[in-house]
Amino acid sequence: MSLHRYLIISTFAILLGVLLFAGCASESDTGPTQVTTSSTTTAAPQPTAKANVTMSVARPEVVVTTQGNIFFVDLTIRETAGVGITLNFLRLDVFAATGAFVERQEKGSGVIIAETGSNRVQGNSARDLIDFWFLFRTHIVKGRMMRLTLGYGDDGGNANQTETLDFIFR
Repeated sequence: MSLHRYLIISTFAILLGVLLFAGCASESDTGPTQVTTSSTTTAAPQPTAKANVTMSVARPEVVVTTQGNIFFVDLTIRETAGVGITLNFLRLDVFAATGAFVERQEKGSGVIIAETGSNRVQGNSARDLIDFWFLFRTHIVKGRMMRLTLGYGDDGGNANQTETLDFIFR
């Protein structure tokens, strides 16, 4: 056995003996000693603020190409409750005039950052995404609807929030 291990074991044995000896009762003991405990009260968590987000669009336009249709839009995302938000995705869903789902195109936060420089909107501010676009394959016919959905989380811890706008072709 090495000297180092011997010293550790010896020290442990001495400490154990001291603790056992100190724990022995003497004849002057009057019984168990009452242990006092204290508790602290933790205040209930206060609800965090929730972002108030709206979207508005200007100049929605569909350009038909041989590769598909491109939906261009100037999109303004506005937060008015003073809570910043992080854009998780922007999604374009296309529906038939009957309401049946036809196609979905989505841009996640990485694409939003790559195309616009950031996926953040500060509290009490607006962010303009000029000429934001989606490529889709569906033919444009009267009565067809497109739904633009913004997915976001806010700095108050409220995840998976959405805001939508609908467009109908006339």
